[in-house]
This record gives sequence, C-alpha cells and structure tokens, in this order.
Amino acid sequence: MYLFSNILGVFVFDDKFNIVDEILFKNLKDYEDKEKFIGQVKNKHKNLKEPDKEALKSILPYFKNSRMRVSSDMRSFASLANSPNSLTTH
Repeated sequence: MYLFSNILGVFVFDDKFNIVDEILFKNLKDYEDKEKFIGQVKNKHKNLKEPDKEALKSILPYFKNSRMRVSSDMRSFASLANSPNSLTTH
C-alpha cells in the first residue's frame, strides 16, 4: 500500500490504486500539522511505502479526475488561509 499526502490531506492507496483510507485537512492548521496525520495513518496501516514514479502515474489521475472537487476544496482552503482569524479581530 502507498502513502500519499498533498494540500488536501493524507491518503492510503492499495496496490490497485484504490483509496482505502484518507484524512482530509479541514483547515490550514491541519495542513501545518500534516506529520501528525501521517503518523496516525502509519500507525493504522503497516508496511506503507512512498509511491515511486510509476506508482505516482496511477495515483495522480485520482486527483485530476476529481478536478471539480479538488478545485472547490483548494478555493475553500485558500479562502481559509487568507482570511483573518475572527477570534483575534476586535
């Protein structure tokens, strides 16, 4: 199985490149703490490997085929990253 992370979250793909687990980032803080989430996934799934070039060729189309979802998620993420924290605004 393969461990893959990007700006959207942490993903586990099986050897046929189907997603078997994912943790989606909810905000910028989650993304900044991505190593924590990677650790959680590694504890849950043993023998994970980083995808090599050939595996990436099969993993990346998952995100390309979900382009509308990814574009929407990225816009939401960008707006969160660029908006001031309402808790600190007086």
